[in-house]
Amino acid sequence: MSDELTRDLASLKIDRATRPEGGRLVRTLVIVALVGGTLVAAWLVGWPWLEALLYKTTVETGLIHTVSPAQGSVDLTSTGYVVPQVTARVTGKLAGRLAEVRVREGELVAAGAVIALLDDTDQRAAVRAAQTRVLAARARAQTVRAQVAEVEQQRRREAALVGQGVTARAVVEDLDARARALTAQVAAADAEARAAQAEVESLRVSLGHMTVVAPITGTVIERALEPGELVVPPALIVELADLGTLAVESDVPEARVGLVRLGRPAEITLDAYPGERLRGEVSEIAPRVDRAKATITVKVKLTDTPEKMAKVKPDMSARVNFLARELTAAEATAQPKVIVPLTAVVARAGANVVFVVEAGKAHSVAVKVGEPFADGLELLEGPPSGAKVVIAPGSLRDRQSIKEKNAD
Repeated sequence: MSDELTRDLASLKIDRATRPEGGRLVRTLVIVALVGGTLVAAWLVGWPWLEALLYKTTVETGLIHTVSPAQGSVDLTSTGYVVPQVTARVTGKLAGRLAEVRVREGELVAAGAVIALLDDTDQRAAVRAAQTRVLAARARAQTVRAQVAEVEQQRRREAALVGQGVTARAVVEDLDARARALTAQVAAADAEARAAQAEVESLRVSLGHMTVVAPITGTVIERALEPGELVVPPALIVELADLGTLAVESDVPEARVGLVRLGRPAEITLDAYPGERLRGEVSEIAPRVDRAKATITVKVKLTDTPEKMAKVKPDMSARVNFLARELTAAEATAQPKVIVPLTAVVARAGANVVFVVEAGKAHSVAVKVGEPFADGLELLEGPPSGAKVVIAPGSLRDRQSIKEKNAD
């Protein structure tokens, strides 16, 4: 009975080695489907990101710019830099160690004011030595003069005795020769004293050069050396500029210089303050052409109010609009408009955006635009004037890597 029960139980045991082939196939198909779906999803999601990372889209860019009411009367536009027309590079005339600098950058200095002091210990000692030589030479001259007077007195006495026949004439002749020699010594001592005095004057001039003064009234735009440093001419100590003579020096193409004339009004926009405009007028046209660049330098003097001029600094970049006529009072005070290129504005998720170029990537920025103006749209809200944006961005994505056309 027990043997039969044992056989029955053994017949109920599942043989795992003989598992049905159909179940294994199903499981394999499920795994393949899951892996394939995962790969497809990764491709669809990750490939655009990887493509943007590895391949840079070439785009055309433009600038958001400020347009003023004067734009309608502009005949010519050029760029340049603000340059003071009166400057002075102050250097030491003599070599020496800088003892003191009495001015700071940005400080207004009057002509003749002391700018710096050089260590003058050696020069003062040299002056004192030369003055001592003057005194010594004058003392020698005075001594010899006393000797001349003594010899002259002896000669007169001996000449009287010669007349009486007491003394020989040769004694008088000897005294005459000695007097002449002493007189020559007096002249030599006087000459030595004058030479020593001239040396004193020369050394005093050199001593004066150890004090560096301002040659013009101007603002310190550069302080090149500090106390303790060695001044070796022509090393610069400070540079002064008369900021009342600021002008924009602009290179105008030779072919268009005929549109410029002396006294013509101009409107100046500084890159540092793109929303502000300054008045100016053409003050000088260079008498020769730069052959290499085929341009002529035109200087435009700033003629605006002192409040506006206070913001202008040397070497600022500027844009000059040469105007056909003087602006009216209303035009001069009208607020400029910020214009974005028309094709730079695209719709994304129901909003207007532009793609601003920063560090080789296009960043999506929402904007609010107004009416068409000139070659674009008035920008009411968005990036500032001067920002670089992508023209016709198409399907460009936020933070996508890009390459600008014609960029090096």
